[in-house]
Amino acid sequence: MKNVYVITGATGGMGVDLARKLIYLGEVVLFDLDLDKLNQLQKELGGNSFVCAGDITKREDIKRLAEICKKRGGVLSVVHLAGVYANVKSAERVLDINLVGTASIMEEFYKIIGEKSVFINTSSIAAYLYPYTKETSEILKRPLDKDFMQKILPFTKGESRIAYSLSKQGVILLTREWTKLFGEKNARVLAVSPGLIQTPMLDKVVEVTPDSAESLLNSTPCHRVGRPEDITSLVLFLLSEKAGFINGTDILIDGGVISAMGKQGG
Repeated sequence: MKNVYVITGATGGMGVDLARKLIYLGEVVLFDLDLDKLNQLQKELGGNSFVCAGDITKREDIKRLAEICKKRGGVLSVVHLAGVYANVKSAERVLDINLVGTASIMEEFYKIIGEKSVFINTSSIAAYLYPYTKETSEILKRPLDKDFMQKILPFTKGESRIAYSLSKQGVILLTREWTKLFGEKNARVLAVSPGLIQTPMLDKVVEVTPDSAESLLNSTPCHRVGRPEDITSLVLFLLSEKAGFINGTDILIDGGVISAMGKQGG
């Protein structure tokens, strides 16, 4: 049976690198906002790639993506890379894209996944750098509740940096929460938490928090920033049957920063 891979945020640095690798393993469905960039990537990849332009915060766009994938058949897996950093000045917008969008796509694709499907979310080192609390964790587990924003926004203090960290904590919590449900379909769900990775997103990190970025880099035992292929190589392994017993967890891939700093996740 053929494999079908969905990549959200497909035109970003990690998305492009991953698409170039997955195209040799099956069909690839590319999802992002910019149709021109999607078409350009599809032209490079060739006939086994398909595009769907849309917004991760719009449920109708996610449903349209799911319908395209359902028609492809085969073993469906999703790598959800779409997201924004704290350079987006609205705390609510950061949470809406990074966490509510993640919950929405998980909910829609859960309806169509099957045996051997894998769903991989993208969290961040930021989830480990900001303290977890019991109160915020309980809220972050339910981003689709009608009163979610009303409950969580006061904890951001109106700062998009805090909203970013909380959104990425929520991605990890959601991944854990959905593990049992995915298991009922003999499917797996995971998250990966990149550190500083040499993508356009890193430029935004340096722009918003230059001191923090420099501190993280100086604290990295690997003495370098990560490369897109560091993340995509991990993702390729997690999608494979060789990783079939890895499930319901977040994998930190940060060059050792969090361990060196003595931080712990929630």
